Amino acid sequence: MENSKLDNFEITLSKLRKVEFQQKAILDNIPDIAWLKDLQGRFIAVNEPFAKACGFKVEEIIGKTDLDIWPKDLALNYRADDQDVIVSKKRKCVQEKLMNHAGGEQWIETIKTPFFDDHGKVIGTTGIARNITLYKSETERLKEIRAELELRVKVRTAELASSNEALRKEMRLAQEAQKELANMGNFLTNVFDSIQDGLSVLDVKMNVIRCNPTKEKWHAHNMPLVGKKCYQAFHGKNERCPDCPVEETIKTLKPAYNISPLHDKDGNIAGFFDLYSFPMFDKKTKKLIGVIEYVRDISQRKKTEEALRISEEKFKNIFKYSNIGMLIIDLQTHKFILSNETMQAMLGYTNDELLRLGVEDIHRKTDLPLVLDHLERMVKGEHVNIKNEPVKRKDNSIFYANITTSKLTLDGRECLMGHFEDITLQKARDEELLMAEERYRLVSEQTGQLIYDLDLATGKIVWSGLIERITGFSNEEFSKVDLNRWEEMIHPDDRKKASDLLGQVVKSGSLYSAEYRFLQKNGSYVYMKDRGIFLKGKDGKPYRMLGCMEDISKDKEYENELKVYHEKLEVLVEERTKKLEQEIEDKASSLYQQLEFTLGATKTGLDIIDKDFNLRYVDPAWASNYGDWRGKKCFEYFMDRKSVCPGCAIEEAFRTKKTVVSEETLAKEGNRPIQVTTIPYQDKNGDWLVAEVNVDITQKKKIDEELKRYRNDLEELVGERTRDLLQETNRYKLAESEKSKLNRELIKTNEKLKSISLIDAHTGLYNYRYLQEAIEVEFHQARRYAQNLAIIMLDVDYFKSINDVYGIVFGDLVLKQLAKQLKRMVRRYDILIRYSGEEFIIISPRLNRNTAFNMAQRLLDSLNFINFGNKKHSVKLKMSLSVVSFPEDRAKSGMDLVNLADVLLNKAKEGGGNRAYSSLDVKNLLSKGVERISRAVGIKTLKNKI
Repeated sequence: MENSKLDNFEITLSKLRKVEFQQKAILDNIPDIAWLKDLQGRFIAVNEPFAKACGFKVEEIIGKTDLDIWPKDLALNYRADDQDVIVSKKRKCVQEKLMNHAGGEQWIETIKTPFFDDHGKVIGTTGIARNITLYKSETERLKEIRAELELRVKVRTAELASSNEALRKEMRLAQEAQKELANMGNFLTNVFDSIQDGLSVLDVKMNVIRCNPTKEKWHAHNMPLVGKKCYQAFHGKNERCPDCPVEETIKTLKPAYNISPLHDKDGNIAGFFDLYSFPMFDKKTKKLIGVIEYVRDISQRKKTEEALRISEEKFKNIFKYSNIGMLIIDLQTHKFILSNETMQAMLGYTNDELLRLGVEDIHRKTDLPLVLDHLERMVKGEHVNIKNEPVKRKDNSIFYANITTSKLTLDGRECLMGHFEDITLQKARDEELLMAEERYRLVSEQTGQLIYDLDLATGKIVWSGLIERITGFSNEEFSKVDLNRWEEMIHPDDRKKASDLLGQVVKSGSLYSAEYRFLQKNGSYVYMKDRGIFLKGKDGKPYRMLGCMEDISKDKEYENELKVYHEKLEVLVEERTKKLEQEIEDKASSLYQQLEFTLGATKTGLDIIDKDFNLRYVDPAWASNYGDWRGKKCFEYFMDRKSVCPGCAIEEAFRTKKTVVSEETLAKEGNRPIQVTTIPYQDKNGDWLVAEVNVDITQKKKIDEELKRYRNDLEELVGERTRDLLQETNRYKLAESEKSKLNRELIKTNEKLKSISLIDAHTGLYNYRYLQEAIEVEFHQARRYAQNLAIIMLDVDYFKSINDVYGIVFGDLVLKQLAKQLKRMVRRYDILIRYSGEEFIIISPRLNRNTAFNMAQRLLDSLNFINFGNKKHSVKLKMSLSVVSFPEDRAKSGMDLVNLADVLLNKAKEGGGNRAYSSLDVKNLLSKGVERISRAVGIKTLKNKI
């Protein structure tokens, strides 16, 4: 019996030792700090991470208190926390500082748990701590971790209570051994359950022996986990995983690592883990008895890594396939370290060739100082955008680019990324646009019209053309005229008509054409012809109106003259018509007198007829001519007809009961014409009858025919006179047309003479007279629109020596060749002028002083290498150049700039010649004032004018 009990005790003790060994192995293999204290605060057990954090060995710590290890203030805080756990019998999670043996300071998160005996009495505390120094700054995330930790503590406390109850049942048969091992077993159980990451124990056949709550939570859909193969429990598979770290540990008896996917209940990947496997050996036999799996959730890290990978891939694709040239430069060496295909195509280099080049290899020497200056400013942190920068290709050709930059760090080096946008085509188009604008300006000025661009939404108008010549207002004054002011400047009598017409055509979108009187600056009005067209949007509604206004005052004068002429003509026609009418009236009066005499001598016939056309009465005079009338019809008696006469007046008189007058011809009397007045009436019986009064109108007919002939003669006379007047009018119009034609030819001749007078006959360039006009126009435009205006003056050094040695003919040839070279080298819209002798001027709109100086330096460098002359003799020219620019150089007029350039040119010559000077090169020159400069060159200007 005793032997049986002894055997049972040994079996129980063996089990306890095995549990102790497992817990000890777990404690030694976890990376966190762990310990066990009694009620007096003495350390009963600690793991290697704890000993390493303190700077002691494990055996040196056992039996000591916090006061023996830590500084006093920290030790007291630790003991206070322990007392809270013992009194409350609850776990406590604190964040506190930990001092290591080297005096260093780190933050740890500690979970302290009360340790109970079999009777539920607290006999000590256990703790597990993790270094959270790196996560201390992440305050928000720490709050989430705290909340989660509190939840896990509550869950694990319940699980611990359940586990303690199970352990108490198992240890009843070995009470003595349980007293010795219970503290350690419970401590290790608490450590096992308190670990925040996944932890599981496997045997050598990869069966799951134990899992902590975290791992059970991750794989809740495969519960229960214990008793299953690890690949079944954790991955839902029926075969081993490839590259399994557990299998590798079993084979090699060494720790292993791999990244393992987390599968959901449907077998889909829901996250990723860092999976560490540690071998677990029997303490006595040193044989492998199992494997500990330590798992950390890295799903968030994997997502971050994947997002970073996608971001890098997007950057690579953007960099590689962008249609903008990209170039990365080392700011220290100015060498290229990376380029995209677009940049390589722009420059004509391969990527390998570009990696051997630097900034100085893609810029001209003359541009390099400015480029290096931009780089220095970028190094200092300035944001620099470079526009219209000339860039040199591999074949030495030039293209222009807009360059934007941004700093970045690449492999620890400060770099600069440049974005190159090729604007060569755009630049050429801009120059063409400037030329088109210049041509537009010249055309508008030569056509003698006002050109306008009306914004229908704002009422703002942009004016151009001969504003001052037509209106008397300056360009600046007239630029303030908007739609409302335009209406106010129209004559009051014409204003409403012009304004209403504009409103109508805006609605209809048709052409606008109107004539009105327009106010001039001197208060007078001129007649204007206004024509405009509309630009329409996608909705078909007009939004802008483009048009021109033309002074038609002269045409109006011609119209008025023609109107006066027509009025005079009408008076003449009226006078002639009155004379003719008087003549006709006199003739008619005579004829009427004859008619009255004739009628007095003529007999008038009378007859009465009823509705049936029966004759009721015929006067004796008629009866004596026609015989007995009784029993006869009127058409039988008078007309020898058997039926009613067509258009019989008797029928109409009976129908209308009104008098009807008609004319008839009596065939029986030799077709004698008579006028018949048919008068309806009622007799005493009430019967309707008609009385016909027949008057002989033979003489009247003759008079009417004679009057008709007179009218025809009068009309023919008036027509003949009208034709004469029209011929005279046409001759007047023809004379006016010839006069207008001669005026136009005279204007063309004058313009041609003016053009000839503005061209230098020797070189074909503009001369000094043209300079006087052009410089003031360009200066006024630059000042009005706040633009730059540069002047480059060029003089051939020692040109007199060339004439003396080779002759004047050779010198003239050199000047012609020089002029030809200058035409090729300047911009298309620059103005090239022969100022005097061997002096030339280049007027460059929209160039500042620095850019103009660079242009002058390039001209000097290029011209120095050109041979001038003929096959017999050739020379190289040395030249002095001066550069001025408005508004950098103060000036009140265009000629002030020319005079300043002349003074600078003399300074360049005094400095030895063959160089370019700007006002920056002459100390205190501008402070002397424009007036003094003008006086200094007054003699030369007067000479040029002469």
